[in-house]
Amino acid sequence: MPVDQRATMPVDRRAAVASIVALVDASQPLCGTTHLVCIDGPSGAGKTTLANDVAADLAAPTVHMDDLYPGWDGLRAGTHRAQEWVVGPLTEGLPARYRRWDWAAGEYAEWVQLPSSEVVVL
Repeated sequence: MPVDQRATMPVDRRAAVASIVALVDASQPLCGTTHLVCIDGPSGAGKTTLANDVAADLAAPTVHMDDLYPGWDGLRAGTHRAQEWVVGPLTEGLPARYRRWDWAAGEYAEWVQLPSSEVVVL
């Protein structure tokens, strides 16, 4: 029998996920026809875990900023890529896609096409 991941999630994270899902459900999309949920915070704060939990509850694709940053010195460029490749197209009602940064090779790799969705987690 599959385990409900929410049942094993700490109560405070479960509450955070529920709050975010409720906000999405109660709001109108502001990125074209898409709700864009942006998770932010300091290094090691649990952004990836929270984003994955929210995306699972909303059946939404997730774009991880680590896939957009062009290396260790690419914070500014990563935010520009997020705007250019994800936010901009979604706002215009177009499909979004991004090039995944290959950390081992030190260069952008393949294009990743986001599936059509009412919600995208970034």
